[in-house]
Order: sequence, then structure tokens, then C-alpha cells
Amino acid sequence: MYSREHVLLVQGPQKTGTSTLNAMLNSHPEIINLFEVYMAQAQITKYGHQFIDKYPYSRTYFRDDADYGAPIIDFFNHYSNQNPEYRYKFIGTKINSMVVGLTVKVHPYKTIYTYRDVRSWVIKHSIKKLYRTDLDIVNPIISYLTFILKGYKYPNILKIWLEDLVLKNEEIFTKLSEYLDTDFSKHKENWWGKFGHYDQNDPKSAFLLEHVHYSSHVQPNQLDTKYTLADIPFWHDVNSIFDKYYLQSDVVDQSQIEHDLIKIEKLRKYAPISINDAYIHLQTERIGDPKSERIHVDQFQMNHEIDQTFIRKIATRLDRIAQAARGKKNLV
Repeated sequence: MYSREHVLLVQGPQKTGTSTLNAMLNSHPEIINLFEVYMAQAQITKYGHQFIDKYPYSRTYFRDDADYGAPIIDFFNHYSNQNPEYRYKFIGTKINSMVVGLTVKVHPYKTIYTYRDVRSWVIKHSIKKLYRTDLDIVNPIISYLTFILKGYKYPNILKIWLEDLVLKNEEIFTKLSEYLDTDFSKHKENWWGKFGHYDQNDPKSAFLLEHVHYSSHVQPNQLDTKYTLADIPFWHDVNSIFDKYYLQSDVVDQSQIEHDLIKIEKLRKYAPISINDAYIHLQTERIGDPKSERIHVDQFQMNHEIDQTFIRKIATRLDRIAQAARGKKNLV
């Protein structure tokens, strides 16, 4: 029978490496981390629908529940009775959310938070769509920083940074092994090649992942975003807060967190600031997607092009005025 000590949950905002971490965990045959299946809420996600299509009886277990692990435990106890050959050391799901403490309201379930550089997060295409950062980056950054800092109030939650997932992948497997007391050494090789390719009788196979989340299908070796910040007071204040926590995974002084949370709220005075006003240069792409186009913006080049366009418009307007004047003169 499954119980609370078997639950493992992964949580983080979109574009912080939750899918990559999901793939790494699922490379181990004794771990199952479902793909955005939120059984502790009645509303069913896209991947929740895919899961129910494979296991119709699982619909019974989708419910609003403050105990995030309880519905997962209930489902897998049902599943294991019907499929005793599939037994897991850890069961759970990955969650895209910035609600701090969501998974540990009732019980301190094993949870992993994923973070990334806030300055690269806010310019990702999907984040731009979700939060309209083309118009304002200030309020999304406030929410994101608050999630990071408040996360450090939970020392038993493991924190993993996307930059380390990509550039120090072996070290992350070591952290996972220690946190879960589980040996990945025989299973981690080519983990990206296993993502979405599971035994059809395994619940991991319920999700259609072949043509989505491309970066989780390739060996991590480079970051997806580069940037140069504009020299504006907003970034000076953000950096003074964020850089204390960036790439940190250890316990942080709690009094420092409370002090910095107050400073984060004061960032609202800068809103709105658009992406175009916040960056001099940015370059981002979807790693592993053959159809992805690299987005490249150079503020100096863009300003030059704007200036040249303005000059051409003025020249055209003056030419039309001159032509009109000559026409009137000929009529006289």
C-alpha cells in the first residue's frame, strides 16, 4: 500500500525546467512523476485528460483537496491492486505553479522546487504570452521573486536551478540521489532519449510528449537565453535582491528573507516597464525544436532602424509637400 512517504512532487513556474526534471526522475523505473496531472483539483488539465483517456477510472480521484498527495495515493493504491507488477518507490506529479507551500499545506511531502534566472525567465516566449511581459515585466517579476524567496522558508524542499540542470546535470543527479535515497547510476544514461518512450502498460506512457517540451528530449549542454540589461533603476534594485539567492540551494537567513520581501513589494513603483525598455539585447530559442526560430533583439539596431524609418517618412512627407507646391505654382 502507498502512503505519504511515497509521494514526490515537482513544482515551479513554466520554463524553469520542470519538464526536464520530470524526464530525469522518470528515467528511474522505481519513480513515477506524472506530467501535470493535478488530481488535487477538480478542474482537469490537458495532460489530465490524456491520463483519464488511458485510465477512465482515475476520474474518480480528481477532486479539490488541500492534501495534495492524498488523491495521488488513492489512485496508485487502486492501480497497484490491478497491476501488481508495477510498484514504485515514489509516486507524484509535476506542477506548474507559483503558489508557495501548495504541496505541503497538510503534510510535508517530499517536494522539489525549480527556479531559473529571473532576467532570462521573463523574456521567454511562453512567459510573454502568459504574463504579457511585452507590456510590463515588473509585476510578473515581483510574483516570481516572491515565489523564490518564500520557497526558502521551507528548508526540506529541495531547490534546483535550471542553469544547474543544464550545465551541471551530473551534480543534479547526485542531489536527487541524496534527497530521495535512490541510486540513479544505472538509469541516468541517455535519460533524455527515454523521455516519452515508456512501456505501454506503465502509467508514464499516458502522455503525448513526442512533439512537445523539446528541450527535455535532448542532452542538456547550453542555456536557451542570453541578454544584456538596460541600465535602469529597476534592474539595480532587482539585482540587489535576486543575486543573493541566485543558484543557492542551502538554507538562507530567515530575517534576510523578510527584509527582502518588503523590498520586492516596493518594486511596484516602477511599473509598467516593457521588455523593449528593459533590455538592450536579448536572444532566446527553444532548444531541441527543429522548427524553432531564434528570437534576437538588439535595442541599438532597433533604435537605428526606427531612426532611419522616421527620417525616410519625413523625407517622403517633405517631397510630397514640395510636389504639391510645384503643382499649385503651375496652375497659377
